[in-house]
Amino acid sequence: DSLDWHDATIHGLFFNPEKFEFILQIDFIVEWIQPTEKGGAYSFKIAPATLVFKNAYNISIQLEPYGDIQVDNITRTNPQKPRNAELLSDKEWNWVIDCNYGQICFTALDFNLTLLQEPFISTCELPCP
Repeated sequence: DSLDWHDATIHGLFFNPEKFEFILQIDFIVEWIQPTEKGGAYSFKIAPATLVFKNAYNISIQLEPYGDIQVDNITRTNPQKPRNAELLSDKEWNWVIDCNYGQICFTALDFNLTLLQEPFISTCELPCP
């Protein structure tokens, strides 16, 4: 809930049916760096990352293929007892990933964010090449 997902670029969507995982390959913005001059551009500390949602189902993807897909916000609502509660101790949530070109909705427990390398500083407009 405390992570800022705004402008994270989604590069890939994957499913792991054996583990019921919904996986996003993203560029996660670790830090927004304020411009040093008035009217200057922001810099960013960015790291490629894997975002894995556990025990995911009811996945609905409504995205328009107009260019790079960037996250505006990720929200979770409606905590509930999992449908296979005898095997799980966590609550499951309804998740919505709002993007610049659509939305991804699903039900899942929680997520793990794994940075795949040390963050690097980028000064380019997002998304970066």
